Amino acid sequence: MKLIKSIEIRYFRSLYSTTLRNVGDLNIVFGKNDMGKSNLLRALDLFFNCENIDTQFELDFSDHRKSIASSESVKGQQFFWIKVTFNTPETYTNSVGKEFYVKRQWNRHGEITETRSKNSSSPQITRILNKISFHYIKAIKDQDVFSELLSKLYQITLESDGFKETMEKFVRGLQGETLELTNLFQDQLKINTLVSSPTNIDSLFRTLDFEADDDQHSLIHQKGDGLKAKHIPRILEYLADHESSSQYHLWGFEEPENSLDLENASNEAENFARISGKDNIQLFLTSHSPVFYLKTQSKGSDSKRFFVETGSSDAKAEGGSGKIVELNSIAEAEVAMGGAGITQLPFIIRQLSIRDQNLQEIEKEITGLRSELAQNQRPCLFVEGKHDVDLFVSARDRFDISTEQLEIYGLGTAQSNLPLLITEISKNSAGLHTPVLFLFDNDPSGRKAARALKQDYQPDSTPKVSYVSESWHVWTLPFSDEAESFFKDQGILEKHRTFFAEHLYNSKAGFEVLKDCFTEEKSSSMDIIEEYHQQLGQSKTFQLSQTENKRDWYFSRKIPDNVKKRFAQSDALPLDQVDSVFSNIVDVLLKH
Repeated sequence: MKLIKSIEIRYFRSLYSTTLRNVGDLNIVFGKNDMGKSNLLRALDLFFNCENIDTQFELDFSDHRKSIASSESVKGQQFFWIKVTFNTPETYTNSVGKEFYVKRQWNRHGEITETRSKNSSSPQITRILNKISFHYIKAIKDQDVFSELLSKLYQITLESDGFKETMEKFVRGLQGETLELTNLFQDQLKINTLVSSPTNIDSLFRTLDFEADDDQHSLIHQKGDGLKAKHIPRILEYLADHESSSQYHLWGFEEPENSLDLENASNEAENFARISGKDNIQLFLTSHSPVFYLKTQSKGSDSKRFFVETGSSDAKAEGGSGKIVELNSIAEAEVAMGGAGITQLPFIIRQLSIRDQNLQEIEKEITGLRSELAQNQRPCLFVEGKHDVDLFVSARDRFDISTEQLEIYGLGTAQSNLPLLITEISKNSAGLHTPVLFLFDNDPSGRKAARALKQDYQPDSTPKVSYVSESWHVWTLPFSDEAESFFKDQGILEKHRTFFAEHLYNSKAGFEVLKDCFTEEKSSSMDIIEEYHQQLGQSKTFQLSQTENKRDWYFSRKIPDNVKKRFAQSDALPLDQVDSVFSNIVDVLLKH
């Protein structure tokens, strides 16, 4: 909902002269501390709830404006004002127009004056304003917050016929229990006095509590701040769905990430984005958490980022902390934050964005893999990449095994994402009974992926196929004897050892083909596997890059993707080790 179109604030606390234009369904205000983020929400709370708020003019009036207004020429100009421009709800556009504004001004005598759009029906504007409920949730979410929300729940509950009937039953039961007292009143006072229903039980509702989890502990008094904080937007959403007296709900929510770990903060950001897509809720949040700057898009919701900065030297001369600017992209956010000295946030934002993109890609892969497994009852071999698929499809042809007997798929994801992909697949493997074998390279990433399927998987020098479930298996490529001797001679630690499918050949043949591939593809033949470079250091790595020993050269080289393709297509390689590995695969999947 975009009920509010723009907000203008003058001389309120640190917001000397501030305007928010192009306000969205969800509006996230962020920046350094003490720049005025919370003052924006305070201003909105004061604007909408001025009848219930006792203003303290000396605190709310801008210090800079105060110093100017104390001079003789402008001595009487001690006031601040808040102007909100609204998009008119559709049912009122004929009488009010497409938009209208309301400006409220406070002076040092406690007087409030209000001006409204000209040529608009004032009674209709009043009707709209009366249907607006503004909820302000401060950064510190103590018991008073819950007491206030529970009080609002009481107001909704009063409208329920079911509650009235329950209250009548309660009072009748109470009258029965106090019959002796009633008779005493009648005998001694000659007055027929009965226990009756309370006219207002707001104070009772303020003391209600929630029982959380199976232990039935008090949410307010016994549970952690993070769990309590997660309940607040749900209660507010319930109020918006059920409160008949208010048609439009505005939230001013300070730092919703407080007391939440990164995962829960990320989930809450998604939840706020979802809620903002409703047609009766508009949200204004302040935050220090990068996940809220990113997870702001949801179907049907338009979100905006606003950055609070100190502004230019001219702005500073006018009391310029609290200048708020709209940021339309992450790139703009990086420039603004860098200028404000918030150097780490752009990096975090970028990393979170990359992580989210990776997760989205993995979710697509999981959906595709599950669909294939659900529709296909044939045994399946999953390998890491498309070139590994080519390698084992050729072996399948040599074994005279058809596609109908054994399907071979490539996982296709980046190595860094492989463990995460496997973890997500394994979470959703229930009910899939197709015989499956996951075969990974015997390198750090492949071993991590194998352990994601089977926690106690031990990828030793000659790893055996390991059972994950009734029909699922996992395996990492077994090291060749030559690879083992290379690791031993070079002192490569077990955790760094790397063995690709391209290493399933003897070093003499592999060296010749790989060297030709490097030459024809114009790829570097000097790059050593990263883990070896880290372990062995610069000097020994340089020796490996210059070595003439074919075995050491072959087993220490990084193999670029374009070279893998040429390597897989070579017909000059001995295939005995490839076929030995494939024979084990056949034994597991076709004799399962």
